Amino acid sequence: MKNERDEWELPGGKLELGEDPEICCVREIKEELVLNVKAGLILDSWVYHNYIWLLS
Repeated sequence: MKNERDEWELPGGKLELGEDPEICCVREIKEELVLNVKAGLILDSWVYHNYIWLLS
């Protein structure tokens, strides 16, 4: 999908509190691409921290 800068970008999002990563993946793809998918083995992931709130 393309973002607001007309660049290609993968769908993504955030885990909801208590949500399993596999469920999150299925939900985000459904929300952003309107596709019904089934999650398999997650090969890799990363945590994107936002520490800006610590500076205020």
